[in-house]
Amino acid sequence: MRPPWLAAAIIALAAAGAWAECTVREETIDGVEYITLENDLLLVRVLPAMGGAISDFELKGHGPLLAPGRITREQVIPPIPVYREHRNGWGLTDWLYPGGAYSLEPYEAEIIQLQEAPDIWSVRVSRGMVTRQVSLGQNRATVGMAVTLTNTGDEAFGRSYWLHGMYQLGGQADVTAGTQRLVMPIAPTTERRRTLAETSPEAMLLGEAPQERWSRFLAPAQPWMALVDSERKLLCATVVSPEEFNEDVVFYSWAGSPGGTPIISQEVIFDARELAPGESTKYSVGLVACAGLDSVRYLDGHLALDADVPETAVPGELRIPVRLATFQRERIVDLSLRLRAGDRLVPAHGLVLRDIGPTSPREAVAVFAAVPAGEYTITFEARSGSAPIGGSLWAAPLVVEAE
Repeated sequence: MRPPWLAAAIIALAAAGAWAECTVREETIDGVEYITLENDLLLVRVLPAMGGAISDFELKGHGPLLAPGRITREQVIPPIPVYREHRNGWGLTDWLYPGGAYSLEPYEAEIIQLQEAPDIWSVRVSRGMVTRQVSLGQNRATVGMAVTLTNTGDEAFGRSYWLHGMYQLGGQADVTAGTQRLVMPIAPTTERRRTLAETSPEAMLLGEAPQERWSRFLAPAQPWMALVDSERKLLCATVVSPEEFNEDVVFYSWAGSPGGTPIISQEVIFDARELAPGESTKYSVGLVACAGLDSVRYLDGHLALDADVPETAVPGELRIPVRLATFQRERIVDLSLRLRAGDRLVPAHGLVLRDIGPTSPREAVAVFAAVPAGEYTITFEARSGSAPIGGSLWAAPLVVEAE
């Protein structure tokens, strides 16, 4: 039965300034009902009857980013798979589907406007123990997802949440060691509960291309992972909420061609949380996209940074080319890089990047004058007006060798 709110074909939020309005509308495609969220950067379709699963995710002018959900629905972000913790030899989790694939089971769905952020519209879908809220705001290439799990039974249990995103950047997935690469920082520790995940002896930035087919569990050092297509200059990333990121979170990626459709996945296995009857827990992530970058060194929910940092340098002037994209359009961003060695701080000349956004990254060169020999850490800070935007976790090593 069609929920009564679906009678409204279009709900629009008038935009302030020059950006196009955000819209929410009902669409029926091949007999399936969708709720479409759209702004001037993104188009996102939600499947209420699949528990709020995201079907289409498109960066306008650059093609789809997800595998086409109307071909194989199970390979879109599925209907909120919930797992019971199972102590098998891998220390991972087993599948539990609260409803399976597309069905006509009853659900409750509503469109809401956030009071704390009135430029954001959300679709909230509830069924059984799961509530998913998918949100999109004006002037940004960020889709927010919040999933609430509630123990509706009469016994305590441990539940975790596994987010699946199956990607085809620009409508294609390169699974033959080509231009598409998985990028993420790897944790330096092996003291993790899920020991199957790969770690590194020291913190490092992994950037690998799938080779025909792969399956990898990875222990992240920071709460993000990205796919970058260097040929199409497309990027799509999953960013875990800092509040939900901890040492038990594992990232997973799989590449292959189920049903003849090549895909590369970005998947997050969250920590299991013991829930007493009636208790709830919440997991939050963001999907972000941008065009114009062919690699990335750091990413968060606000920006993506690429920088040509050498492993070693000689004393004197040091020049580091940088490329920056923001996931919300910004008129002016002040970018500053710093070299630090103990108490010694060497700032670069400040950079001013104008009219920057998800589809209009900007390039600049950070220039450090008279850098002496030493072992340095490079950090950066980006500000929009007086407010900092991202960058607090990025630090790259650099050795300036004595001549």
